[in-house]
Amino acid sequence: MTGINTGRARRTALLLLWAALALCAIMAIVSFTDDSSADGGDCGTNVHWTYDAGTLTITGTGAMTDWTSADAVPWNAHRGDITNISMANGIATVGSYAFKQCQMTSFVIPDSVTTLGKDCFVGCDKMSALTIGSGVTNFSAEMMRGCTGMYDVYLTGDNYAFEGYSSVVYTTDKKTALYYPAGINIDDIYLADGVERISSYAFMNSRCLVIHLTDSIKVFEDRAFYNSGLHQSVFYFGPNVEYVGSDQWGDNLPDCIYFHLDFKGTVKSDFLNSDKGFYEADGTTKCKDIPKDLLGKQFGASGDAPYIVEFAALSIRYVFPDGSQAADRYYELMGEGLEYTIGSPGIGGYTPDIKEVSGTSHRDLRDITVTYSNKQYEVVYYYNGDEVMRSMEYYGYTVDVKPYDEGHVPVSGWHTVDVEVVDGKFVMPDMGVYFSNIPIGEGGIEKNEGKDDSQKPMEIGLAIAVIAIAATMVLLTLRRH
Repeated sequence: MTGINTGRARRTALLLLWAALALCAIMAIVSFTDDSSADGGDCGTNVHWTYDAGTLTITGTGAMTDWTSADAVPWNAHRGDITNISMANGIATVGSYAFKQCQMTSFVIPDSVTTLGKDCFVGCDKMSALTIGSGVTNFSAEMMRGCTGMYDVYLTGDNYAFEGYSSVVYTTDKKTALYYPAGINIDDIYLADGVERISSYAFMNSRCLVIHLTDSIKVFEDRAFYNSGLHQSVFYFGPNVEYVGSDQWGDNLPDCIYFHLDFKGTVKSDFLNSDKGFYEADGTTKCKDIPKDLLGKQFGASGDAPYIVEFAALSIRYVFPDGSQAADRYYELMGEGLEYTIGSPGIGGYTPDIKEVSGTSHRDLRDITVTYSNKQYEVVYYYNGDEVMRSMEYYGYTVDVKPYDEGHVPVSGWHTVDVEVVDGKFVMPDMGVYFSNIPIGEGGIEKNEGKDDSQKPMEIGLAIAVIAIAATMVLLTLRRH
């Protein structure tokens, strides 16, 4: 072998050696940066994990890493095989996406955990039981999306609460309904008295048929009942609702939706979903915006039909003359063409101006006010200066002027200076009322401002007497001449 050939061989050997070393280095780097198929490692500054035969064990203290995606979680390759998770007491947080789509059937959050990361339990459809440790402060239904097998939730602290035998998880004050396990299969859910908010995804995928809502609810967050199994024919937004968020039901819309007459809240324009919406009364013209005034409007749908006016509404307010409430308001939605008679409730010492409200329902709102009063004043009628009748009427009411049959005086024939008479009716003022068949200004009654009303009959009689004396004197004078 020549020297030239020897040199070439050496150079070739060195190149092969360098290539082999570079390949080893690359493999080492790849192995160091991607340990998703490994059986253990770090998942926080002082937190460690191991995987063995379906069991994920997390030990240490402090916070777990908060990952930005499920793919970044170090045990990602094992998700489909993880059937049991053991977490040591001492771990302070659960990282975002940590247990997404894992296959465990139950999980216990240690009391040391205070914060749960985003989507940490999403897609865990095999999990049927969850214990929420006493330290957790941010539990929400959103992190439980896709947990369709959830049946039991256990609370070990005071940060959350149940109501009676219900499995709904509430905030401690029971004003916010946070979560209802999607795996429970019952017909009816009764919410706690005084609940004010339904959180996002709270009843997502729920199998219950009917949720009994209360007038205390103020907020329905986005997707509160998303793709739930609700089969209730009517869904009701009460008088105290302040906000209705987007896409409340997903693809499983109620048969009928209506708003209380007093509804004054904000409704997101996509509260149904992108395909459904409010329509004008013709049923074909879609409203560009949610109507600002929902008073008396109800909306219903059947299958793919648009949401159109479906009910008549009757509202009866019971008040005192000063406008304050005398009795609970009567409110009813009813089918078209229904005949109704609603008696006014009795209130001791007071009399209603309308004893019964009756009529036939149409596709509109009938809003009636019934006024109760205990103040009565006297109405006196004079015919040619003589009192012919009296009536006691209630202050503030519309009263019919009475005809006088014996004197053949019709309703239009009476005159008064105390109140304005319109179409044979007047509103009782806070005083006595005096009528005369003699037109005002023609020797009849006059306005006597600043005097006691009780003196009016005497004054009218005196005026008539003076007129009679004056007339007699004129006649005597004429005779003398």
